[in-house]
Amino acid sequence: MFFYIVFALLFGWLTTLTIVVYKTKKHYQHLVKDTKNQHIDEVLERLLAHDETLMSDSKLLKEALMNLEKDVSTHMQKVGITRFNPFGKPNGADQSFVLSLLDRHNSGVVINFVYTHEGVRVYSKHVHLGKGKEYPLTPEEEHAIEQSFK
Repeated sequence: MFFYIVFALLFGWLTTLTIVVYKTKKHYQHLVKDTKNQHIDEVLERLLAHDETLMSDSKLLKEALMNLEKDVSTHMQKVGITRFNPFGKPNGADQSFVLSLLDRHNSGVVINFVYTHEGVRVYSKHVHLGKGKEYPLTPEEEHAIEQSFK
């Protein structure tokens, strides 16, 4: 009777090992089916080389993106415009306007176009961090800068 118990345990163990080996072999065949009869070592080496190439490309792209991010911060990104009547006449049209052109740091220029009977007068002021650098800003220029934030 002891012999039958040992035999049954041995048979169960062999069956379990056979199933594990079969599943492992099936998985291995699935992994190497498109390798054109190459050894798994060659396939893994090729995958590692490809991975290294992807990592170096990713590093180059990240560096290029960081350089682009630094460069873009100085480009014009915010535009605001405000129309106004410079002389306050009740029947006068709002033909004058202020144009603000700012970068990410709210620095740039405001250009003031004032329409008069004699013609158009154009004034510009340098803006640094949202404030006039050399000259104070008029309320219309400040409003144009506020419009560029929206």
